[in-house]
Amino acid sequence: MGAGDRLGFEELFNAPLDELRKARDSWDDQVQRLTELQEPAENMAGQARSASWEGENASVTVPHVFAQAGQFEAALLQATSLRNICRDGYHRLKGYQDRLGELIDEAAADGVHVSGSGRVDARLSEVDGETRRIRQQRALEVSQSIESVLQSATDADQSIAQALRDAKGTDPYAFNPVEYANLSQAETAYADAQHFIELAERGSELTDDELRTFSWLAEYYADDPVFAERVTLALGAEGTLRLWADLSSGNWHPDSERWQIMDGLQTNLGNLLGTATRSDSVAMEQWEQDMLGLGEQPINGGPRGYQVMSALMRDGEYETEFLLDYGEALMNFEMEFVAGYGGSDPVLGGSGAPNWRLWHSDTRLNFGDADDFGQDPVVGYMSALSHNPEASTAFFTAPEGFDPSDRESEISPRLAYLSQERTWWTSPDAFVPEAIGIHPIVGEALVAATTGISPEMLDPEAMEEGGFGDYRTADTARVMDQVMHLYGTLDPELLSSQPEMSTALGFMAGMYMDDINYAVSGMGDEKNPEHADIFATSYGDTLESGRYSTIRFLSVIGKDEAAYESATLLQHVYMLGKLDEFPPTDSDNFISGSQVLMAGGEVRGILDHARAEQVAADYVGDSEAAQAALASSAEWKGAAVGAAVGAGVAFVTAPFTGGLSGFLVPIGADMGGEFLSTFFEGFIDDGSDSDGQAKKDGQLSRQGFFEAGEEDIAELLNLYTSSAESYIDRESISVQRSLVEGSYVNGRASDEAYGYLPH
Repeated sequence: MGAGDRLGFEELFNAPLDELRKARDSWDDQVQRLTELQEPAENMAGQARSASWEGENASVTVPHVFAQAGQFEAALLQATSLRNICRDGYHRLKGYQDRLGELIDEAAADGVHVSGSGRVDARLSEVDGETRRIRQQRALEVSQSIESVLQSATDADQSIAQALRDAKGTDPYAFNPVEYANLSQAETAYADAQHFIELAERGSELTDDELRTFSWLAEYYADDPVFAERVTLALGAEGTLRLWADLSSGNWHPDSERWQIMDGLQTNLGNLLGTATRSDSVAMEQWEQDMLGLGEQPINGGPRGYQVMSALMRDGEYETEFLLDYGEALMNFEMEFVAGYGGSDPVLGGSGAPNWRLWHSDTRLNFGDADDFGQDPVVGYMSALSHNPEASTAFFTAPEGFDPSDRESEISPRLAYLSQERTWWTSPDAFVPEAIGIHPIVGEALVAATTGISPEMLDPEAMEEGGFGDYRTADTARVMDQVMHLYGTLDPELLSSQPEMSTALGFMAGMYMDDINYAVSGMGDEKNPEHADIFATSYGDTLESGRYSTIRFLSVIGKDEAAYESATLLQHVYMLGKLDEFPPTDSDNFISGSQVLMAGGEVRGILDHARAEQVAADYVGDSEAAQAALASSAEWKGAAVGAAVGAGVAFVTAPFTGGLSGFLVPIGADMGGEFLSTFFEGFIDDGSDSDGQAKKDGQLSRQGFFEAGEEDIAELLNLYTSSAESYIDRESISVQRSLVEGSYVNGRASDEAYGYLPH
């Protein structure tokens, strides 16, 4: 039946609705089977996340298991939606079919005949007078009632067909995770999509109330792939850009109601578009290609397509391939753009400064930050990468032949350009912009690229429910190798000019503490294979940075106050988790735990020495200020304000997290044991700090700073060896103690020998 056709009387009256009922029952059986399998599927994904995979299993099998688990959930949602639509569709059409039968019977009681084809006959030859008039009127009423039922049934039939198509989705190779509790919900979603499109067509003419409705619809349906694709395709690529350029063209104060509405709309529209791009339909793939083609074009005579789209990309999870294609086109254009203008801006000046503000610099595209007009498309794109770790990892892929143990080896040109060559400004459209070392959003993108974790995943409430884990892969490790090589070897002065990267580098270092400790535990630049099992990673691979590269990296982050505090805290938590993994109940465990303490002592010594040296250089001739800085750095334990333990990972919140909500660090056991629990309870729950010396009058001498560091290692050593006395002979304990006792001093010496002088 065509979209404009109406159901005929015979079609409805004789419709084989039992087939729809059977379809409902079939889908209901499917839902039951999928529901029974739901728990095993979830367990499969959980076990895959927590297991220690190696080699290709880590990089191929685990992502495949996660993907299949996600498809299982989508299959259950789709089957449930199809069941619900068939169920409601059957009852609705059955009601109209039954109503036809009732009308036939009611008409017959009044002397009116309805034929099998739906023809209404008043049989007037049998009557006359007033009865004739009444029967004529009754025949007209029956005819109108039948017409009304047929039209309603036609509308219902079309709604059911549309809802089934929506639930089926447009991707023939994947389940559609749309969720409709009933047919009415599907109908409402379709109607809301049409309303959304109508509002979009009016653009800047929308009133505040209409704009709120527009934003609310985008927010409500942000995760509905059917709604998202329908409205995105209706807008078209160019229409999408024109819409945002039009809506944001007003000049509103940040405290105004319109500004607040636009701020929410930018987020909601970005999320909606991101959902749409994750469709693999031919139509959406064409939309993406059209968008790429519009990147260089002025929109509404104003900013370029890259600028407008990147402003919307600041929120939402966009499809990986689209992001990579978009990023390649954007970066290529910017490089040509800068080169074409010689890197010189008549207002900003300076080599490498992107000249995005030369066009319509007064146009605001971003409402999340009053000081950022959204003119720089690279900022928006980096934000999009931070929301899609897979794309971010691929974007920063190391060049072929990259070797972090080679001091001259080159990193990804993209990473080098963004971190070393590009000039960043607080606001590229302000008349008096201020240069910054780097935009912090690059750090968030690198966090996603190196750890597989998007910053918004660091939700303390989700963490408390155990909704986190270790998502590193061999690919993320290759990006981390580049980050360590960049900041620790190629440009050791870089971090000192980029305080915006401190938090991100601390986070990344914390997430790779197992690799860092493994590298430091060896002798020379070759890793000790005997230590591989002790410092084994959950992702089955390891960083390729050797001992010396790792020491250089630790030396750099140790000099930065924020990076030092987070790295020191996470290093301590890592050691505690590993000691819980190797309780000293037998000789093998005791030796492994002692190796953990030795490596940890050296890492701590490197960080402490680097920090003390930098403080001394920063406060030459001002011992009081230097002691205050050391006292502040030594209070890293008291900075932890919350913690939770997931599958092989601990989540720690601290006030120096900057733009991130917390930190993750790998631990050996899936659940925290005695060492980790004692630390969390003693230092986080009551905010105490065993280093009373560090807080005394807010002053701490250089010697006291080192003594506090050595005491931390000694305290763990004493607790560990005391627990070992019931299982391990005294001579073995004595040997291991002597090795651990020198590790902190060795770390200080390692930084002095292989690290860097203060800047």
